[in-house]
This record gives sequence, C-alpha cells and structure tokens, in this order.
Amino acid sequence: TALNISAGGLLLASRMTGASGDLLELEVELDRGWAPLKANGVVLSVVPATPPRKASRHHIRFVSLPDDVREQLIRYVLDRQRRARRIWTK
Repeated sequence: TALNISAGGLLLASRMTGASGDLLELEVELDRGWAPLKANGVVLSVVPATPPRKASRHHIRFVSLPDDVREQLIRYVLDRQRRARRIWTK
C-alpha cells in the first residue's frame, strides 16, 4: 500500500522483506481514471513493523523515471491536492 507518493518516490507499507539499497520494479495503481504507474525504485530505508502495525514502512526513491511517467505523477499529485483542498474548505 502506498502511503505517500510524489514525483521523487513513495512511502510503502508492505510485508515484503528487504533492506536499504534493494532495487525494485514497481507497479502502482493510482485512483480510477489514472493509468497504473510502472517504475523502478531503490529502497532508501526500512522501518520494521511494530504492533499494532503488521507492515513495515519502506522509503523508496524512483530511479531512471521516464519524463512522461514523472509528468503523470506530478499531474496526479496536484489533482489529489486540489481535491483535498476543496474538501477541507467546505
């Protein structure tokens, strides 16, 4: 589960095992209406799961992200921010 995402990387909650420096191939499903994102990433750090959490937190930086994918991410993040602002200002 992606907890936070930006054009630079993401914070992932996962039960996968891994360590800093691991390379990953990622496919992230965004909201409806957005194409799935395919990217490579490197694990920057891992915070082990502690109860009541069942999943570790993996800080991942995107590497060699094509310009079109980076643009898609930027548009997605800006869209989410606009929608959140509308909800908070009602």
